Amino acid sequence: LLRNLRTAIANGLPKDDALRALTLTPAEILGVQNRFGDLAVGKTASFVVVRGELFEPRARIEFAFADGKRFKVSEASQAASAPATPAFRRPRDWDAENTASLLEASCCFHHAHGSTLTHMHSHDHEAHACEAEYTDHLTAGVPPRQDAPREQPTQPSAERTEQASASDETPTMPRVKLTPLMPPPADEHNTWLIRNATVWTMAHEKPLPNTDVLVVDGRIAAVGKNLTAPPNARIVDGTGKHLTPGLMDCHSHTAISGGVNEGTNVCTAEVRIQDVINPEDVNIYRQLAGGVTSALMLHGSANVIGGQSITVKWRWGKTADEMIFKEAPSGVKFALGENVKRSNFRTPGSTRYPASRMGVEQVMRERFLAALDYKRHWQEYRQGKRPLPPQRDLQLDALVEILEGKRLIHCHSYRQDEILMLLRVCEEFGVRVGTLQHVLEGYKVANEIARHGAGASSFSDWWAYKIEVYDAIPHNGAIMWERGVVVSFNSDSNELARRMNTEAAKAVKYGGVPEVDALKFVTLNVAKQLGVERYVGSIEVGKHADLALWSDHPLSGYAVCEKTFVDGVLYFDRERDRAWREELERERQEYLKGLRAESVFDERKREEPSERSSDAPQPSAPTRFAGTWRGTITGGDPLPPEGVPFTLRIRQEGNQLRGTLETPLGAQEFSIAAPDGDTLTITLEVSGMSLTVNATVAGDRLTGTISAMGLSFTIEAQRAPDI
Repeated sequence: LLRNLRTAIANGLPKDDALRALTLTPAEILGVQNRFGDLAVGKTASFVVVRGELFEPRARIEFAFADGKRFKVSEASQAASAPATPAFRRPRDWDAENTASLLEASCCFHHAHGSTLTHMHSHDHEAHACEAEYTDHLTAGVPPRQDAPREQPTQPSAERTEQASASDETPTMPRVKLTPLMPPPADEHNTWLIRNATVWTMAHEKPLPNTDVLVVDGRIAAVGKNLTAPPNARIVDGTGKHLTPGLMDCHSHTAISGGVNEGTNVCTAEVRIQDVINPEDVNIYRQLAGGVTSALMLHGSANVIGGQSITVKWRWGKTADEMIFKEAPSGVKFALGENVKRSNFRTPGSTRYPASRMGVEQVMRERFLAALDYKRHWQEYRQGKRPLPPQRDLQLDALVEILEGKRLIHCHSYRQDEILMLLRVCEEFGVRVGTLQHVLEGYKVANEIARHGAGASSFSDWWAYKIEVYDAIPHNGAIMWERGVVVSFNSDSNELARRMNTEAAKAVKYGGVPEVDALKFVTLNVAKQLGVERYVGSIEVGKHADLALWSDHPLSGYAVCEKTFVDGVLYFDRERDRAWREELERERQEYLKGLRAESVFDERKREEPSERSSDAPQPSAPTRFAGTWRGTITGGDPLPPEGVPFTLRIRQEGNQLRGTLETPLGAQEFSIAAPDGDTLTITLEVSGMSLTVNATVAGDRLTGTISAMGLSFTIEAQRAPDI
């Protein structure tokens, strides 16, 4: 323990903080700080007497006092408590296994006799965790190269051990720079003047050419021409560029840790998405790079009444709590149709109620009635009509907030009959639906949706991925907009959320929606649906400075987001991103100088004769993948417990891998460049869904993941023998 703390101190941990971590902090955690933790009058006499300073390498504990009783600590016991350490060479030349780029590879560090000390992942933030966890191993030394002559011991073992102990007592960490996966904001500066841009305010019928926007302390202070910048403002030249409000996604499952569904009960309104936000999800940064600044994080659609949603701002680098959009009303996810009836899959045990559309309707009605009773009981208790308060019920607390108009309903829906059912049930209880999510048959009942006052957050052009969406049309959004519905387009996808501007453009193509109104489908209309139009969604004085600066017309497929501001802070800057990537590539090249394609440390591999002839041809990477792979996709809800079968057929054609992926959703062809290693990535469209397959081949076994619609599942397959 002391050895590891000395290592931490050598790399920057203050000694006072290290001592506190051993004494007062544990006492506070255990709630006994009034008796233990420091040397204060009146506290229990439990302490140690050290010869030398505790964190110095030569320090030795002489006595330990427990409740005033003295115990002698022998040298032998301290020596026995220290772990035996193999002899290492000091940091000098080093080698490691690596088969891919540094960001995606795993490096194995070895000691002088060839066995692995630790497995350090250099992907995402894990490198930092491993650096801390395995400091002892990584800093004690690095191996000699295998092709260098072994150093023979020239001194007695005891003497060598003593010298090694002295030199390694406080190891020096090899200073290999570990760059964060994506760069956080350079600072918290939030006062800017963006000059001479074409500004899409969303408050005007057309964009304003050659216009300035002044941002002061994170809010929009002025919009006009020839504005004067305050002394502390930073200037951005917007000439030839377009400035829009930050884009907003009304249906996101990004940054949800541990799964989006709590599907074990028909109603789970007590669970909260805000408790499982993962602020380190790289998709946050990628969506900022697409101009997205806010999103509605939703529970999944496994049950009629799901968990509580939360609206967030993508403040990359902040904590989960700091990402929450404080002014936004909270919500609850409702769902209709095939998912909640479990029409397309089975689960172990008895069938969960409901299994029909009429059952779905009655679940909502029964839960609303229960919430009314619960509310009445509390009112009677507060009026003195009940001697005891009702038992607290977190689920009913959330439903009461819906009945009182304090919490919004965001309902997964497709078919017009189900949409009408939901609106009518809610109207029975005086509830207005916040948004109908997906709402692919909304064009059939657009008048009824507008009359009710619900928002409609639709896919732009997804359909045919299951039976209940077969009547979807690309003009759905435009028709509902024409009838007076507040319409938005959403992503429901980590990948699609990176290009919401081109989703909005589809409203122009399919239905002729004017450009400004189409852009509202991913800005102001979303803000209205989420109840935050007072704060975001347009570029108006007093609103939050959530902005996106584009290289071209924002509805153009050629437009690139150059800068994204959230509350006036520059969270994405393409120039900074480019410089960071160049620095990362330089760092990568430094690593790669010492890397080899395969391990040169495994003595057993070197000493044992090869099982195959030395002149036998080795298979190329494409040959390794070629064949017919049959296996299963597993991963829980919404898949059945036994999984779903799939077949992956791959053939080699020169430097290309071509083939088909066959699943119950259909077959889809693909063609990719043959990878150099044992890992391949295939991205393709199946029944309107974007699928990504990441797989590794080891002999005749293929393992990996398949991702679709924000969900990830496990795949395992075997290569079928040639017939």
